[in-house]
Amino acid sequence: MEVGEVTRINHPSIPTDWVVQTSPEMGSKVKVGSQVDLILSTGKVTVPDVTGSSLDDAKAKLEADDLGLKVQYTYEESSEAVDTVLEQSSGPNEDVEQGSTIQLTIARAAASSSPSPDESDESSESPSESPSPSAKED
Repeated sequence: MEVGEVTRINHPSIPTDWVVQTSPEMGSKVKVGSQVDLILSTGKVTVPDVTGSSLDDAKAKLEADDLGLKVQYTYEESSEAVDTVLEQSSGPNEDVEQGSTIQLTIARAAASSSPSPDESDESSESPSESPSPSAKED
């Protein structure tokens, strides 16, 4: 048996340069001197685009068995829907090492600003009645 073509693919758990697959398949009978093509692991996985996804969906995709990535996240005030992924540390379709941590930036509601005293007093109060100087009784 001789080694034929060697190619590499990403795999979430098989270490770099270990055999992922062969052609013909392992266990097949081959003639003496036949070539066996090898597919080896790169030790990496390809990061999907999770921007615009909910935090729960993004975590499910990134932590799934076919990727095996870890997720950390921080929150940032945004006008986007709460818990929406705004940014990710590794770009879409970027290859990263198995088990890498992907940092996500997640939308949270913008802090409501308290109205200034001038704005709140004038708009929310009903006019008060004050006695007029000419209406005094003697």
